[in-house]
Amino acid sequence: GVQATADATVEPLNGAISGLTITNPGSGYTSVPAVSIISATGINATATAVIDYSDIVNAITVDAGGSGAGYTAPAVAISGGGASTDATATATGGVDSLTLTDGGSGFTLLPMVDISGPNVPGGIQATGAAADTNADGIVDSISISVPGSGYTSAPTVTITDGLSPNFGGGNNATATATLSITGITLNTFGSGYTTAPTVTITDAGTGSGAAATAAITTSGGSVSAITLGNPGSGYLTPGIKKFVDGLPGLTPAGANNLGQYISIAVADTTTYPGTDYYEIGVVQYREKMHSDLPATLLRGYVQLSTAVVPGAHVQLTNANLTGLDTPIVGYFGVDSPHYLGATIVANKDIPVRILFRNLLPTGVAGDLFLPVDSTVMGSGLGPKAPQNVDGDTVLQEDGTVLDEVRNPVCTSGFNANPDQCY
Repeated sequence: GVQATADATVEPLNGAISGLTITNPGSGYTSVPAVSIISATGINATATAVIDYSDIVNAITVDAGGSGAGYTAPAVAISGGGASTDATATATGGVDSLTLTDGGSGFTLLPMVDISGPNVPGGIQATGAAADTNADGIVDSISISVPGSGYTSAPTVTITDGLSPNFGGGNNATATATLSITGITLNTFGSGYTTAPTVTITDAGTGSGAAATAAITTSGGSVSAITLGNPGSGYLTPGIKKFVDGLPGLTPAGANNLGQYISIAVADTTTYPGTDYYEIGVVQYREKMHSDLPATLLRGYVQLSTAVVPGAHVQLTNANLTGLDTPIVGYFGVDSPHYLGATIVANKDIPVRILFRNLLPTGVAGDLFLPVDSTVMGSGLGPKAPQNVDGDTVLQEDGTVLDEVRNPVCTSGFNANPDQCY
């Protein structure tokens, strides 16, 4: 036989199980199986399976080469097989075509394509790209970057001038999408089948070519329903609690329950008479930001200890991803590093003079531990990089907004934190 499986739906307000959906009814059961609801945090939920021995549809698979094309609103019909009750199912797919219906006008930035999200939880949102290759303000091409999955109907396609509607002045460009079928999800399993039924996939539009095959239970029983007993509790992964930690105050006397405080820099008034002089270093350190979280790796400033302003003379170190600290030879802090410190208090008519020292690790150890997000305006290729990295006739949009679709070289996962990128 085949083991039945199901997914649980959790009520977000209280972490209780609110429903169970069979994902595979299984086959070959001779008695009612036990239902186990497995969770690292939840407790006490119970459920009972219902077995159907009348032969049901237990799976529908898309045939090899049977995804078809051009679907806008696919529908699945299951017929024949001697059923007393027909099974029902829903077709899902990914984007197989984007068609530009109007190029619009007035585009001054790079056209951006937004494809609406999938209808099925767990589906992948499709993405696309557009271009104005003639530089005349009219979008003249559109293409699929990621086809996505989990669409039960064709998504909507929006084309904007830049990252927001009409940011660059362009408007009225339109496009449509169609689907190919990649999966069939059973909604109900039917009953009484003596032979495998016929699966027919139709479309409200012009889609065609999709084909799928149904399988039925031929021996024993299958799970046709699961009845929830006790909904239990705690089936959501706990988040962090709000308002449990005090705000950090000034100086060690103002430390909160986490030991956080904002240090106040101490002015050196003798090295450069008539001015407030500070030596400030940037280092990598860890500080606990919330009671429910481990200490966070940060980069920040600390006042450096000098002969005039020795302070607590704390040995400075650089924290790293391994959890170890590397001493910074020859440098000490007036205080240990703290988030938002050291704060410089300026006085009217007294100049402030600051010497900054970069004490961060060098080489690979000094790479920023955060991934590059080239969707942020201003990120992307830096002065070390050649401008035409993709080999086309456009010099990487000449410094305009770059993202992972047009500029994969600057996005983590392709080449994490390359030195050519900001």
